[in-house]
Amino acid sequence: MRLGTAVLLPALRHPVVLAHQIASVDQISRGRVVLGLGVGWSLPSAAREWAACGADHMRRVRRLEEHVEVWRMLWRGADADLSGHTIGPLPWTEAGPPVLITAGNRGELLPAQLDRFARLGDGIITTYVHAEECRLLRERAGEAAAFLAAYYGGGVPSRGTMGLGPADAVIGADGALHRRGSPFPPRGFAVESGAQGGHHDSSLGSGRFRALRARPGRPRAGPGAGPGPGEPVGPHSPDHFPEARPVEDAGRDQQGAGDDRVLGQVPPRRHRGGVVVRHDGDRPGRHAPRPAGPAARGEPRHRVDRVAGIPHRLLRDVRSAGGREGAAGTGPQEMTGRVAVLKTYGGDFELREYPVPDPEPGAVLVRLTRAGVCGSDLHIWRGEMKGLYGDEPRDLTFGHEMCGRVARLGAGVSVDSAGRPLAEGDRVTFLYFFPCGRCPVCLRDEMGSCPRKVRPNRVAGTPPYFNNAYGDYYYLRPGGHVFRIPDEVGDDVATPANCALAQVIYGLARAGLRPGDTVVIQGAGGLGLNAVAVARDAGAERIIVVDRVASRLQLARDFGADHALSLGELPTPERRVQAVMDLTDGFGADIVADFVGYPEVVPEGLRMLRGGGSYLEIGSIAPGNVFSYDATALVRGNARLVAASNYSPWALGRALAFLRKNAGRFPFERLVSHVFP
Repeated sequence: MRLGTAVLLPALRHPVVLAHQIASVDQISRGRVVLGLGVGWSLPSAAREWAACGADHMRRVRRLEEHVEVWRMLWRGADADLSGHTIGPLPWTEAGPPVLITAGNRGELLPAQLDRFARLGDGIITTYVHAEECRLLRERAGEAAAFLAAYYGGGVPSRGTMGLGPADAVIGADGALHRRGSPFPPRGFAVESGAQGGHHDSSLGSGRFRALRARPGRPRAGPGAGPGPGEPVGPHSPDHFPEARPVEDAGRDQQGAGDDRVLGQVPPRRHRGGVVVRHDGDRPGRHAPRPAGPAARGEPRHRVDRVAGIPHRLLRDVRSAGGREGAAGTGPQEMTGRVAVLKTYGGDFELREYPVPDPEPGAVLVRLTRAGVCGSDLHIWRGEMKGLYGDEPRDLTFGHEMCGRVARLGAGVSVDSAGRPLAEGDRVTFLYFFPCGRCPVCLRDEMGSCPRKVRPNRVAGTPPYFNNAYGDYYYLRPGGHVFRIPDEVGDDVATPANCALAQVIYGLARAGLRPGDTVVIQGAGGLGLNAVAVARDAGAERIIVVDRVASRLQLARDFGADHALSLGELPTPERRVQAVMDLTDGFGADIVADFVGYPEVVPEGLRMLRGGGSYLEIGSIAPGNVFSYDATALVRGNARLVAASNYSPWALGRALAFLRKNAGRFPFERLVSHVFP
């Protein structure tokens, strides 16, 4: 078995699995390596987080960086766009055909994606693969393809994972290749050492396999070698790839400096509002030091008209509580910036000024241009979340939907979290809280549930002062994720992307959204309308929206909903459930998603599910939403309950790619009800 150019689709959210994938590269591929990264990740940025996983893992990561040709993959629904490169067969090298290395992703890869992947190479290695993916990969690769299954954990593969998939060979925990004489058995096969593994061929141990892939007697494709017959010349021809190191050198510890230029990770919340406040930071002289003495109270700073749920006067008459001179030592320009502060629930905001800090190494200072009013912000302002913020707000600052321009970069930051160059003045959005990235929860791609995650400080006057959206600046601490906003996406549309859209993308992925599904969406607010667009783009066959407001139902149709059910026309839960059953031939929906946040809708939505369907709960964020339902009905219906609070970093990168791809297809601008200067 000879494998050439390796296309590695790394398990970046699972450092241990990634380390084993890298071991596969070192062990198997004598050819070149092409690294495919999701839009939300870059190898240098993740390397800092992997450091805690052990020196051996870091050594492997750095070694991979030594000889990788980056081929970045931007995920767009079911498509894989290779950043300007055409999708086609990779060239053979002197080592043999190209090979795809992928992690299983728990069976959530779409068949259309697998079709694209299979065309990249003639061989496939898959680690921790789901049984269904295993079958699809083999079907799409063809029987002639070399198909390997890498299992490193030892013991018996768990049911439903790689243990149920066919394989030509297995890489054991000892690092040796164990050839199989028959498809992988359903259960009972263990790989723990070179002496185990059923049909073990000792001649295919690591030494023999290395000799095979070296293929003595054939010249290597190098900088001076021309292409072979039929081989293309171009970015992915053998001439383009750097010379691979000999196997002996590949085993040595490469203690490179490691690139720490990119920021780390995080996740956010949800969006039900549709209001964007435009900051006026572009006024000439806006950031000059203010003269000594208090500012005149009542001086208007933002001219606004209306935000749903907040009285006009509270937004129109936002007052300054007194200016502050730029303190000495806060930066070479001694700038000051404003922060909106809430002193009483339901009361006025005050504007206070604080010194603008210089970013520490790894941090980014963003000058905000937009701030959105999310439904959760309304809950906070009304005092409906006192369990989190106290009986009195205590000089509360908040807001999380935002975008802006890079004001200053901390030392070592030169690219965003997708690996694109980042400079002062670039438009960016970002995640606003910080999971640890190293605990068992994070390593299972559940970063929103990280028990160690750090949330922004909401007490005004706490350095670095600019910790939330309602201010002139945002201080993105080291370890945060930041993404450049595509030129095709305006600020008004990009502002809620780090909340509503990313949350919906993550939640529907967890619910198992697939092409051909029937989806019921309860609530046509900001979250629900984004869900309509995401489901339509993902290939849902039938989308049913339930809401009370006629204008929202019409907007849902404009976003692609097939059916809009009005609570006015169907006033009882029984009639609404029956309407869904009538539209689905009596079977029910594959996915029902609650974006309303009222407990009464949950039992109703559960009754709309088909057998084995998934119920997604996102809308309930304020404490006290308690519902009652017969657990026996859940069991008999094999229902799957899924909740999503916050998300993993890849979701924001995918949200921006989604907005760029669908600019002009969906009326995203209409999700913003008001824009205030």
